[in-house]
Amino acid sequence: MKKERIFYIDLIRVICMVLIVIYHFPLSFYMGGRDVLHGTANGSWGDPVVYVFFMISGAALFSTYGRKRDFRIGDYYKKRIMSIYPLFYIAYVLGFMYVFWQRGSTYDIPAWSIIWTVIGFDGYLNSIVPTFTTVGEWFLGALIIIYALFPPLLYLVRKKQASYQEEALDFGKGTADTGSISGMKKAFKVCQDSNTSENAFEVADTGAKKPSENSENLEVIDKKKGLLALLVLLLGALYVFMFHPIKAIRTTADPVVDMFFFLLGGVLSDNAGSILGKHRFKLLIASLAGLLIWVFIALPLPSGELAGFSSELIKAMAAVLIFIFLMTASKELGKPAPVRGVVRLLAPYAYGVFLIHHFVMTVICQHFNGDLLSGRDRLVLLLLCLMGVAFFTAVIYRLKAFLEGLIKSCMEGD
Repeated sequence: MKKERIFYIDLIRVICMVLIVIYHFPLSFYMGGRDVLHGTANGSWGDPVVYVFFMISGAALFSTYGRKRDFRIGDYYKKRIMSIYPLFYIAYVLGFMYVFWQRGSTYDIPAWSIIWTVIGFDGYLNSIVPTFTTVGEWFLGALIIIYALFPPLLYLVRKKQASYQEEALDFGKGTADTGSISGMKKAFKVCQDSNTSENAFEVADTGAKKPSENSENLEVIDKKKGLLALLVLLLGALYVFMFHPIKAIRTTADPVVDMFFFLLGGVLSDNAGSILGKHRFKLLIASLAGLLIWVFIALPLPSGELAGFSSELIKAMAAVLIFIFLMTASKELGKPAPVRGVVRLLAPYAYGVFLIHHFVMTVICQHFNGDLLSGRDRLVLLLLCLMGVAFFTAVIYRLKAFLEGLIKSCMEGD
């Protein structure tokens, strides 16, 4: 059965993808004295968007695997490996060959360092050891770490299977009380088949009572365990914000910080029924107000040792506001069919865009002298970069499909 995609997750994924591409555009564009392509009144908006992407990953994995009756760790890791490495290798070979052609030689780096590329950590470790990094950068390594840690995290915070099945029956009974047999079947389907998860408010289409009214019955994360794990990771993230213990790794790449946002995304997704139900409008207004303050009003920050901590804390809060705002606004944003169509079209390509966009934009922009470009020229160049990223993303996915088909044919002896 083909997996149905969760719209609000895809919506946030696509918006983050576009924002990150724009953020990595190497030229500034000033409006009102501020570089709107890179900053807000309270600093960069790049890091918060990255945190939101980690939250999306948590929401997606907990939604997909949290409700599986028989979570097979081997199958999970196999699927993650096949979804990450083949596309990365294709993009890397193309990028590496271009750099070789431009330089006329390979990097003056020990050959053994290629191992960091093989495992996808060349960008992540680039500030620590010499690597052959071209695409993916630090983000790929951070993503691999949180994917690797997901199974033990799920084991720690997941509800006991028996308890979850009882709650599934309770939810089915609740839908049956509304007189909707199809709604009851849908409820059981949501609980038993991870491939049929969708937005909480879309179950109402079956005629069943909305899960927003029974949201606690659809949760897969044990409240106490989830909150305890979230608290531990929060304290760890605050420690990193304050002391930055691993100096060679940027804060956004720290595994403790990334795992905090990953689990937070899972918890918010687990409570989607409540968030998208009776509390949706209040959360929508509150998160929008917070974002407007963050973008337009410079908040007073302490000086000295607390300055960096306060800045990181504001970024973290902004990430949560972005996620909640887009999550709660997804119902309205998704009403127009063209919007849903565009989101469905672009969302599956987000990983490829994250892999290559920075490299492609750097190659394009190096042919221009930014100091000589007008504001209009810079916007045209940004459009050219977006087109270039879209084109080469399509290329690597087509190459991946071609190579997979070729390998399959060879193995079958055709």
